Amino acid sequence: VSAAMNANTARVVLQAQAVMHKDPAKVLSALNHSLQQEFQMKQFLTLGYLLLDTQTATLTYASAGHEPFVLITAAFEKYRLLKPHGYPFSSLHAELFDQRITQETYLLEHGDVVFCYTDGATDIVNDQEEIFGEERLYSLVQRLHALSAQHILENLYQTLQTFQGH
Repeated sequence: VSAAMNANTARVVLQAQAVMHKDPAKVLSALNHSLQQEFQMKQFLTLGYLLLDTQTATLTYASAGHEPFVLITAAFEKYRLLKPHGYPFSSLHAELFDQRITQETYLLEHGDVVFCYTDGATDIVNDQEEIFGEERLYSLVQRLHALSAQHILENLYQTLQTFQGH
């Protein structure tokens, strides 16, 4: 319950910080400072933050220790992991957070797909106690990249359900 409450607090504070700052790294840095005041972070919280400029097709992103963003380029049909530096929100990393956080940009091309996920997708275990894992997820999204976002999600959900079994 406390993790859900912390995540909800972070969501509310994030919305306020996003209005005041334009750069993802600045938003996450301000969020880190606000969270230190809002609650004792004996646990940790990760977050990925992306901004898409639809006029220039520029993706600007930062991460507070979250899973990487997966980019599948239309030109090469390969995936690339977008992993900017950043610590999770926690009391352990609070003082070093601003020194570690980085922001990156990528100019998207027509047909590129950016896929965001949480470890809940990769940590699913099947009846044989195998983990679904990152490589399986990345390969699946790579194979599905030409589909619509809705169809990618539907296929991913079905694949995860089948993998998990009972």
